[in-house]
Amino acid sequence: MTATTLLQLLAPPVTASYAAIAAKQKPWFVSESGTCQVFRFLVGDVNCFTFGPTEDWQEWAVDFMAVQIPVHDHPDFGPVHLGFWNDMQSSLVAVRHALADLGWPPWYGAWHSKGGEGELAAAQLTSEGHPPLALANYETPCVGGPLLTAFFKARNVPIFGTTTMNQTGADIVTQLPDGPMWEHQGVQTVLTVPDAYGIAQKHEWPAVLASLGALDAALA
Repeated sequence: MTATTLLQLLAPPVTASYAAIAAKQKPWFVSESGTCQVFRFLVGDVNCFTFGPTEDWQEWAVDFMAVQIPVHDHPDFGPVHLGFWNDMQSSLVAVRHALADLGWPPWYGAWHSKGGEGELAAAQLTSEGHPPLALANYETPCVGGPLLTAFFKARNVPIFGTTTMNQTGADIVTQLPDGPMWEHQGVQTVLTVPDAYGIAQKHEWPAVLASLGALDAALA
């Protein structure tokens, strides 16, 4: 499966999660703190879990600009972002129970922005022997480093991400945190957005969705 195909395939669940939020519908799961929510959809007959879409990304993104980013040093996939690791723990439990109740069927993960913490849940489930079919990271910050990349690569987990780009540069969120210990996992696809788009508009889901559609049409 190509990057474009996978990114197009898993975009609708993210769109649906934003629509649910706009309609004030209850997520499939929300943490007690309310900071991590998960939506669950079917892509064909495969469960897809969509973590934490948010409209206040400029608030949490500030935490990624700190000089020293606190990390959790996982024994299987190395240092990961501590704040995201902690935030997704209860959601991880919910996803684990849901998949176990179904006899561990194939599953997808797809998320935008802060929802990138879902990649850490996927990493933990992979370490337990239950990897996803694929992950789609739309405009997410980096949540781990080279050891996390090697972990997924060794287990043949396909990961595809996006970075919107115009004349002012790449989406700032996808460049956070800064430093050699942080990197995106898998294949990053650059999505061109109008030069008129500023920092906020370039990051938001409508821009991603429109540029995905344009990319698909160009390759058709």
